[in-house]
Amino acid sequence: MKKNILNMVFVMLVLLIGLAYLANAKPDNTNIRDRTNMDDRWYMDDNAHIGDWMHRTSLTIAPYYPQGWDYVFDCNTPGWTPTSYDWYFGDGQKLINITNQNVYHTYTAAGKYKVMCVATDGTHTSMAKLKVQVMPLPVIV
Repeated sequence: MKKNILNMVFVMLVLLIGLAYLANAKPDNTNIRDRTNMDDRWYMDDNAHIGDWMHRTSLTIAPYYPQGWDYVFDCNTPGWTPTSYDWYFGDGQKLINITNQNVYHTYTAAGKYKVMCVATDGTHTSMAKLKVQVMPLPVIV
């Protein structure tokens, strides 16, 4: 009888600790979709990821690119299938709520850009970012 009471007390203590942890946990990044201002105040390192650990996203440049100022970006989402993607290219251009995980983009000037892909499946949202340096086009004489 004593052993059962101790087990019940232990289980209740574990539940209380778990509830306290959940009450103090930071919220997930469900509002990432609303962030359209690509500035240094919230931009993180190269290929940064924001989202829960089960819904990871990474952003890469497709093989054989860049070609001049033309890029193909790939928003990789291993283990889950987003239903839409938002793309921000850092030059003021964006694609919102599209179904393509790969996108083609042409920059109009050399410079440093911050590219972001936001993937969502309606329940989960995950984001990946990548810094891109577009080089000047060669001058042919």
